[in-house]
Amino acid sequence: MKKKWLKISLAVIGIVIILLVTLAAVGIWVIKKHPDWIVVDQPLTIEAAGFDRLADKCDKIVIRDGGFDCCYRTDNDLVLAEITDSVTIREFFDNIKFAGTQIKDRQCECCGRPGIDFYHNAKLLAVTSVQHGKYLRWSGFSLQRLRWINLQVGFNDVPFTPESAEFLQKLMSRYQTKPIPDAPPTVAPTVQRPERQ
Repeated sequence: MKKKWLKISLAVIGIVIILLVTLAAVGIWVIKKHPDWIVVDQPLTIEAAGFDRLADKCDKIVIRDGGFDCCYRTDNDLVLAEITDSVTIREFFDNIKFAGTQIKDRQCECCGRPGIDFYHNAKLLAVTSVQHGKYLRWSGFSLQRLRWINLQVGFNDVPFTPESAEFLQKLMSRYQTKPIPDAPPTVAPTVQRPERQ
């Protein structure tokens, strides 16, 4: 009797595994052939993206010698500066402005440099990177949403105003960090940085 139940159990498990593999294969095929069935682009304004709202919570800004976390984990990037002074944090957000009002679908091929991350009570709020000294990359700027649950996925690069780009260069020199490059590297050196929580 035990052998019979064992055979039945193994057969059921085998059928379930075959069904799951088949379902996964069909899902992958659908995503490759018809990505618009899964991910859709929705218009987004800079104001609605809510970058300014980070200022209300942010109590630490970390500037890294690395880029966005699109290609690699940023945890081991060299930390160039940690800003915890509330006046300087406020100055940062007051001076970071973006050109235009509507976000356009734009991403360059590199990961950017430097990375600028925002924290509240040691919890990571946002990972961003400066792209060629002219754009900020952030997942909050993404136009892509998963169709049925309206979950934002991906990232986008939004242009700074010329004044904001100049402010960032001055900020880098204030903390004696390297100037922002026009063509940033995609891989950064490895040194310890604050832990993600």
